[in-house]
Amino acid sequence: MHGGRVYEYAEQRGGALDEIVDFSANLHPLGPPETVTHALQVALHLVRHYPDSRHLRVKEVLAKRYDVAMDHLVCGNGASEVLELLLRVLAPQRTWIMEPAFREYEAIARRVGSKIERVSMMAFGDRFYFPLNRIVESARTGDCVVLNTPHNPSGMHVLKVDVSDAVNTLLDHNVDVIVDESFIDFLENEKSETWLRESTVNPHLHTIRSATKVFAIPGLRFGFAVVHPDVAKKIESDRDGWSVNVLAQEAAIAAYQDRAWILRTQQWLVQQHAFIHSSWGMDARIHVYPFAVNFFLVTFSHASLSRFIQTELHRSGYIVRNCESFHGLGASHMRIAIRTAEENYALWNAYLNAMDAYQDHSPMSSSKRRGESAHTVDDGDHKK
Repeated sequence: MHGGRVYEYAEQRGGALDEIVDFSANLHPLGPPETVTHALQVALHLVRHYPDSRHLRVKEVLAKRYDVAMDHLVCGNGASEVLELLLRVLAPQRTWIMEPAFREYEAIARRVGSKIERVSMMAFGDRFYFPLNRIVESARTGDCVVLNTPHNPSGMHVLKVDVSDAVNTLLDHNVDVIVDESFIDFLENEKSETWLRESTVNPHLHTIRSATKVFAIPGLRFGFAVVHPDVAKKIESDRDGWSVNVLAQEAAIAAYQDRAWILRTQQWLVQQHAFIHSSWGMDARIHVYPFAVNFFLVTFSHASLSRFIQTELHRSGYIVRNCESFHGLGASHMRIAIRTAEENYALWNAYLNAMDAYQDHSPMSSSKRRGESAHTVDDGDHKK
């Protein structure tokens, strides 16, 4: 199940929507920015008009923000639509997906008639890696490789320099590479890690971005791609140009001009990363995978424990992401969004209480209960 289904959770739980704290959707908890909400209020009267199917004003802002020409830009109703527009034009014989991965990669590739090639990212059970060298050995002209970095659902980021050789080899063999950078705005070194510039010159390299996560506007949806002009022309010649509504365009225009928002985002995330590492990361009963963005992945010793914890958190009004739908993961995995300091601390305490409840009804010795490491966490500013 996709994260963020708060309406369904509220219905299942039998409570109001505002009684749920959603840790299942990896959205910016402080958003949308005030610049965006103000722009939406000002633009409400525009809903009586059809949206600009050329997306000119948005493209002007994006071109200036990322120093690319407007004819390299393709806008869409979220990153998912942009991906589908792109795959329809590329029409790959095979689409290589490194798993676990966002399920829409496979769904969209199947819709365009592409055969799915899955490659596992697991290495030694405790971290993930991109098995690009294995793909290089088997991919051929007419194939497409999806590279998602920072990676969902693990939250890790592999440095650009560490995958550049493999990516360039694929491109040299006329294999299309789609880089999904939906979470890259959460990185402090975003400018040095993006593939946007390279995508302007190589017709086989395509980079996708999303406004949904970092600006917290999933109800509006806006995404874009930077591609070679020839690819952009093919996409624009056969699409629904009105899929990006007026308000989504106005929100994107405001958001991508708000440089202060990104700075505030990175400052918030540095502080919350420190708390996650000192709490979840220090609990020997679970494994927290390396992460670099606004969510992290946890694995429990067995599926029954994970399900129990999720159920207890749900009863307390906290929703986390069950990972059974991800190929390569299972019921023992849980993805958790990083939210405000107060919410993160509250979830941590709810998790500790759930662990205590589980251990009270299990043969596990009391010496393994919370307290050996977890209770020593310094709450600091997390009780605001």
